[in-house]
Amino acid sequence: MESKECGFIESKNAPSTYFNQESGTRLSVFVDDPVGASPRDVCDDDTNRKSNAMTTFYQKLGERFEHKDVRVLEKGEDIDYLSMRLAVDNDG
Repeated sequence: MESKECGFIESKNAPSTYFNQESGTRLSVFVDDPVGASPRDVCDDDTNRKSNAMTTFYQKLGERFEHKDVRVLEKGEDIDYLSMRLAVDNDG
């Protein structure tokens, strides 16, 4: 993740936690279980993207690693990640 192509910097106080300043993407990895948070893509409509931090991150990730489909959490939805409940707050 720290390669020039991916552009992440590892946190100094939380090992295996990474940040990409350009996209605002945060990534935490436990063994082979990553979880990421990116600003959501902002679209004028279905075809005109104004901001694509999330799309760019997963595109770059897919060039280097095989990964499952991307799951975007919506308000009121949560998932289990390593026995923790993760959810989206009211501000997205």
